[in-house]
Amino acid sequence: MKKLLGILVLGLLLSTNAHSACKKEDFIKYVEVKGNCIALFGTKKNEINKKQLIILLHGDHRKRDIGGILPAFVNKIENKDRNVFVIARPGWKVKKRKSGGGDSRGVDRGDNYIFIRDIEPVALAIKKLKEHYKPEELILFGYSGGAALTGVIIGKYSGLIDHAILAACPCNVPEWRKHRRKGSWWPRSSSPHNLVSNIDKDIKVDILIGKNDKNTHPKFSEQYYDLLKKENIDVTLTSFNGDHSTMWEEPIKIINLIKKAIDS
Repeated sequence: MKKLLGILVLGLLLSTNAHSACKKEDFIKYVEVKGNCIALFGTKKNEINKKQLIILLHGDHRKRDIGGILPAFVNKIENKDRNVFVIARPGWKVKKRKSGGGDSRGVDRGDNYIFIRDIEPVALAIKKLKEHYKPEELILFGYSGGAALTGVIIGKYSGLIDHAILAACPCNVPEWRKHRRKGSWWPRSSSPHNLVSNIDKDIKVDILIGKNDKNTHPKFSEQYYDLLKKENIDVTLTSFNGDHSTMWEEPIKIINLIKKAIDS
């Protein structure tokens, strides 16, 4: 009887896994990663073999909906030589499309950058998009929490990204969490500052920091810049007049900084 029950349970698990695959995968609105749908928002004319593929990663929005600011960047950055996509991190929504997985407890109630749960699915989604669209150059931009993920991805997946742009980066996650008045220290979260020795030496990195950012503080980006320099990484540090809210209060400023970094 116990053996029969075990077989039935195993069959149920296999059946569940078999139907968990993302049937909506089209490399335009969704891409499948380990059975989950990872939501996308991108250029309307997505074509294979364009020169550049640009991926945009959002920060730690409290409502788990990234809103309209970053999706608006797509039309401002795209051109005939670029495919541009926003990826919704696991558990977040973009344009009413939700990525599977993640942690629904809120940004200050638990680690937001756990590798297996929060970062690996994004990296694998990027890898699939790269394989599908076949760009000459893959550029990854991240803002705030998205910058933290960007730093971890270039440290964990050497050679995947050609050019990384990190804006308002909490690049030393443990120290940043100590600085935050609310929430835990996120002891299970990965941090960019621990992974610099693994970064591909051929990558180009741009770091953007707001001089008055009281959230992710310039010092965390400056320390990361110094670590990359010691590893002989091609890295540029750009400081701009603004704070953590510049992303949504003066988005054109960030867009212009991204364009300048891409074209440099």
